[in-house]
Amino acid sequence: MAKNLRREDKWLSAYDVFWLRNDEPVNQMVMNFCFHLERDVPLPVANEYLANWVKNYPRFSSRPVSAGVLSYAWEPVPDFDPVRSGCLSEHRLSEPTEEALVKYIDESVNELMRKDGVLWRVVCISNAPGGGAVLLWRMHHCLCDGTALVMLFHSIFTSSSPAASTPDTFADRTTATVAATAVPATGSPFSPFSPTEDSNEAAPRPAPKEGATPFLFVASVLTLLLAGAVVTCGRDSRPLSTLLGCAAWALVLTVGLFWGSPLFRAFSFASGLMRPDSASPLKAPLGGHKATTVLPQALSVTDAKALAAKLTPQSEAAKGQRYTVNDLLCALAGGALRRYLSGGGGAAGARVSGGSAVDRMTVRGVVPVNVRRRGEEVRVENKFSFVFVDLPVASPTPQSRVSRMHQWMEEIKRGFDTLLGVFLYHALILLPQDFMAMMVRFYCRRGSLVITNVNARTAAVSFAGAAVTNTYGWVPAAGGIGVGVSFVSYLGKINVGLVADGALVPDLKALSNCFVEELEALQQQ
Repeated sequence: MAKNLRREDKWLSAYDVFWLRNDEPVNQMVMNFCFHLERDVPLPVANEYLANWVKNYPRFSSRPVSAGVLSYAWEPVPDFDPVRSGCLSEHRLSEPTEEALVKYIDESVNELMRKDGVLWRVVCISNAPGGGAVLLWRMHHCLCDGTALVMLFHSIFTSSSPAASTPDTFADRTTATVAATAVPATGSPFSPFSPTEDSNEAAPRPAPKEGATPFLFVASVLTLLLAGAVVTCGRDSRPLSTLLGCAAWALVLTVGLFWGSPLFRAFSFASGLMRPDSASPLKAPLGGHKATTVLPQALSVTDAKALAAKLTPQSEAAKGQRYTVNDLLCALAGGALRRYLSGGGGAAGARVSGGSAVDRMTVRGVVPVNVRRRGEEVRVENKFSFVFVDLPVASPTPQSRVSRMHQWMEEIKRGFDTLLGVFLYHALILLPQDFMAMMVRFYCRRGSLVITNVNARTAAVSFAGAAVTNTYGWVPAAGGIGVGVSFVSYLGKINVGLVADGALVPDLKALSNCFVEELEALQQQ
């Protein structure tokens, strides 16, 4: 058992426990990132650098252990050393080509990480294409989420003395400049966060569907009773803490049932009433072997903002409603999937039956949403919810896809989807392992892919004195979802990383080509 640790260092939060218990035999919850360096970093130098850095972040030199019923704690590894523990290693490519790098990355991404040790790995890859080196950073999701991860990378890559960084928490100024979500904070009264500065005022809520509210009320109350105690303010996963917020959340959610269609959508999901999205090759059983790729050309952040502004209709602009980069990126994913499912990308034949079948399809993306309150210190932990976003696969033109995406995002901002995501995090970890896995799969059948947007840095950084020239990554997906799209921005450029199970997307190059074609079509609007 973990002993002699401060409370905030010792216990895994409910969010952490969810991701720790969410691994499947062929699908582990591991985040993967690549950092291109201008030169090689010798292994002893990297080892000393990281050994000093982890002193400030205890969970990166600890392993998760059971600490009682439904409780997990971090147990420190005595005399932790990155190399001796197997967390840090080096690899030299046989030849300095992109093919050799991609082959090694795919082999590493498919390597399962042992759960009885420290849950992160860094590989220093030398003889990289274009000269220099590549850091392959692999980290289990139970360690932290994307927002905290950006802060961690900030502490690693900007200071020549990692031990000088602030332990455990980060300055408030960083929380306002870094985001790891494709959906801005909402402004709903019961949302666990405040609206951002550039959020638009909420439009009047649509009227609820006739006959939906009474049935939904009963279904939602049953859901609350079956799920049990839920808490969002507790920092650990012990049973006592899960009892604290039950009555308050039940009252808030039940009263909120009468607020209209946003609640109807949210509770239809929580009650299991939301139908799965359309059948497609993206929903096939996982095969267990993932492939990764990155779009050959990065998208300029400046160009993306200009394009979003250009596509905004004058009528919307007059109301103060403007399309965002997030709208553009999610529309890009929807358009690329439309092309892929229609047989685009260089492969013959449509991937869905019927020539016009794609026009009737619903394809949802699972999007993480940061639920830290505005101004809250960012701790090294998981603290995010998720929403299901209908991607504009059925919209026929690039501009109509961006417009539909904007409408859907605005509806989500006014809704309660994130609140239900928080609810499910805390409720599902109360279930036995097998039952929890079954319920995660049940809910994840409502979506076909995961989409995340990580804003890394706008200024150049370095690792152990070696400048970082580029970065990109790949997001993990839970519950049988086998496709991930990651937008990672660095130095004013947005890299698009794709990861997919081979049983769902046999030719990842074709999907990548569809993203390129859709991006070119957007730029021509």
